[in-house]
Amino acid sequence: MKLTEPDRGWSWMVLGASFGVMVINGCLGQGIGVVHLALLENFNEDSTRTALAGSLFAATQSCGGVFAGFIIKKYSCRAATIAGSLVMTAGFLCCVFINTLDLVILFYGGIVGAGAGLTYTTGIIVIGFNFEKRLNLASGLALSGIGMGVMCLSPVVQEMREMFGNKGFFFILAGISLHLCIFGTLYFPSVLEKRTKVTGSLDMEERTSDEICPINVDKDDIAMSQDRTLEADTPLGTMTEPKSVIFQITNVCRNFPFVMICCCLFFAHFGIYIMFLNLPIYAVINGAEAHKGSILISVSGMSSILGRLLTGLTTNGNDVDVALLLFGTLSVLGVSNICLPLYGHSYEGQVMYSVFLGLYSGSCFPLLNGLSLRLVGLPYLATAVSVEMFSVGLGILCGPPCAGQYICGYCQSLHPCPFLRERKCRIVWYKGYG
Repeated sequence: MKLTEPDRGWSWMVLGASFGVMVINGCLGQGIGVVHLALLENFNEDSTRTALAGSLFAATQSCGGVFAGFIIKKYSCRAATIAGSLVMTAGFLCCVFINTLDLVILFYGGIVGAGAGLTYTTGIIVIGFNFEKRLNLASGLALSGIGMGVMCLSPVVQEMREMFGNKGFFFILAGISLHLCIFGTLYFPSVLEKRTKVTGSLDMEERTSDEICPINVDKDDIAMSQDRTLEADTPLGTMTEPKSVIFQITNVCRNFPFVMICCCLFFAHFGIYIMFLNLPIYAVINGAEAHKGSILISVSGMSSILGRLLTGLTTNGNDVDVALLLFGTLSVLGVSNICLPLYGHSYEGQVMYSVFLGLYSGSCFPLLNGLSLRLVGLPYLATAVSVEMFSVGLGILCGPPCAGQYICGYCQSLHPCPFLRERKCRIVWYKGYG
């Protein structure tokens, strides 16, 4: 089979498939607020404990990237996506028949989240294996699917919940997840993907190019990706043979700038998913109707599409420093969070915040491929992106539960909540009174 060449031919079909994967992951990932409301109504448990299901799902969706890197190295991007789709579908189907919150946390937060992590991280990595000159633009286009999923499919999931109940709509989510198998079959192997497997199994200093080339990869294809190798001034510059996953992760983490990027992603998403999870409830507490709370998530999805596309277009040339752009977008998002108490009491102010949240929170992801290639090179691309997504997931896992220790999920007052003991919070929240 002829391998896909970067920036040409089937690479654009792979981009379309990655976009489809991101649409579904955007619906299931950043639409966790809808599932959170369903679990609150269905199990009548404490908000902090219930939030663990959504935060664990979002965390494993990102942390599952570590397994994606392993499967991609051993098999292919196609195998990782199809396996993740089947795991997600099985997990959602199990949630239909579960009657305890603990098992929902396990299956929805753990099993479904791990499957989503395989498909989500692979959808990012496969762009790096199919594009060179238009890498940042392609990443922005593919990841704009996240916003499209939040904008279009999240309201559909809400309607399905109202139609089929708090358990029956998990059947709908299982069917949506199964569609990821279709997109995964379109991930034909590329020259650059084959290149990473070759450099992982042969010593580059002891063998000639003729010995390295597989039957379907010529020397010109390898020469084309030589400029995407490790920089000589980084700790990885002397490494020649990534022998195992642990070996690769250890050496990637010796790169201090890369570690700082991972720390940046951790702290950013520690706060971002607190807002995604609680924004619909915050709107209801301040007097908005329940459906208006879900509209805020759709607004953030619309602005997320614009943000990711603009990020890809801005970094399509070589005139913009991607690290500086990452710092700028996250800084603006931080300022909007700090100022939220000043304008967030009205619904118009909440809509404005949703625009900021979507516009700047997702802009970092189109930059990951470019940053990873700049810091560690093509042979370590899958490992680097996997570690970055693990940092994102760790922040997501820690953020919402930590916030739940200090803020009542029903009336947004600081603990100890004066109403929770009498169960009035639930009544006030359901009726939509602030």
